[in-house]
Amino acid sequence: HLSVGDFLEGPFQTALQAGELLTGVRIPVLSASARWGYYKFCRKVGEFAETMAAVLHDPERGIARAVIGATEARPTVIEEGVKVDASFDAKAAEDIVERAFPDADWYKRRLHAAALRRAVEEAVR
Repeated sequence: HLSVGDFLEGPFQTALQAGELLTGVRIPVLSASARWGYYKFCRKVGEFAETMAAVLHDPERGIARAVIGATEARPTVIEEGVKVDASFDAKAAEDIVERAFPDADWYKRRLHAAALRRAVEEAVR
């Protein structure tokens, strides 16, 4: 048994070894009040994403997290400071991205922050 964080090692790379086979996936059931949002940015339809973000907020289960990534590395799970409500703004997104991706260049941080903000907006609709 592996968590998804341990299973995914990078773009198109998993922890599966030669001869191993994935036989199942366990996904916890969300409560009726759970909300989620997703946003992907790519220059042309069908391209690999330059950035993408997904957020999940399940207040009954005490879950508020975001996942941000693209094709250059494995997705980054963020569980600190994610507030999935209408008060989440561009500044909040920039602060989270700055902490999660301190070595990213200005352009990549801006893309990640915009994707995160849009994913949160979708989740609170």
